[in-house]
Amino acid sequence: MLVFVLILLLHGFLLHCLMGLPLILCLVVLRSVRAFRHGADWMLFLFCRVALAVYETCFGVRFVFSGDCDVRHAEESKRILIVSNHPSRTDWMWLFSFVTRFGSLQHLKIALKASLRQMPVFGWAMQLSCFLFLHRDWQEDEPHIRALLSYFADSRYPYQLLFFPEGTDLSPSNLQKSREFASQTGKTPLRHVLLPRTKGFSFVAGVLRERRALDGVWDLTVAYNPPSTRPSEADLVADRLPREVHVHARHFAVDALPSGEDEDGLARWCEQRFAEKEERIRRFVSSAQTQTQSQTQTQTQSPTTTQCPSLQSAGGSASEQVETLCCSGGGDSVSRTNAPVLLLAALFWLLAGYMFVVFSAFRWCAVARSFFVILCIDAPCRVVLTCVCVCAVH
Repeated sequence: MLVFVLILLLHGFLLHCLMGLPLILCLVVLRSVRAFRHGADWMLFLFCRVALAVYETCFGVRFVFSGDCDVRHAEESKRILIVSNHPSRTDWMWLFSFVTRFGSLQHLKIALKASLRQMPVFGWAMQLSCFLFLHRDWQEDEPHIRALLSYFADSRYPYQLLFFPEGTDLSPSNLQKSREFASQTGKTPLRHVLLPRTKGFSFVAGVLRERRALDGVWDLTVAYNPPSTRPSEADLVADRLPREVHVHARHFAVDALPSGEDEDGLARWCEQRFAEKEERIRRFVSSAQTQTQSQTQTQTQSPTTTQCPSLQSAGGSASEQVETLCCSGGGDSVSRTNAPVLLLAALFWLLAGYMFVVFSAFRWCAVARSFFVILCIDAPCRVVLTCVCVCAVH
């Protein structure tokens, strides 16, 4: 896993370096901002699909989607706000799988804390892809948010803006702070989600609706199985991936939201959604624990097929559509059989390109020829690797 993470870092860095020059030429020489934006979006799309192929095909993470999982929503809602709970610091990465199938991954934009923009490689790529960085200071964030939303509205850009109203992940310390704040303000303390910070959501939804640049809202509820799983960046490197990722989706047309001028109404709407998430996840956790106890009691008996708990069964109506995607056998050891093949292929193509670069630099001592070798040798190899990873996603 560590080897592939390093390969992925090098892949993303060089992919953006190699493709960044043509994009800069489009912007500076041709003065084509539209071409620049489309090129940057496709760069992000290719990189995200590589990551998606890694944890679905190679490492067998199983995804369970329930609720309004209909591709027609993606066709009807080109400009959409995605609202989700934030149980771990890597939720945005797992949601690539949902956006790929029921949205537009190449147009995905994520609201993140501003410190992440300084991250090497990934921070630069996110800036290039026009992500929304927040300082958690309204006086500083408000003009920046308005400027970015105005850009989306004026350019008719088909954005998919992923927004976490909780503002941070569900760590024990953050949960304690949220419960203390709920007690101080007379609100009901929550256990499985944090109290949402409604000001940012109300402002974003209000501005977009006022500019007639919002087609709908995806309300996503994310949970992991086992329920105690909270994957972090260190877990990804150490190969401690979640066995199952559950995503329950509800789609709201823009007319179903309170008016953009009614910020209090939008705030109440957001709080109601998170109250529903709390109840849904509570039932999901209870169902998962009951199933675990049942499996433990019958461990000595003949193996039987058991249905995994889902957020759909944890409080959903019977009319909601359920779609379950089982990627690469559901996370057992058999699902990892493709990993060595893809790892060797990736390593071969990357090393081939890097060897040509090093040999050309020492032999000819010419930066121009080195760059030429990168374009002619390394870039096609990288494209082949990316195509393999893209095709590996079901």
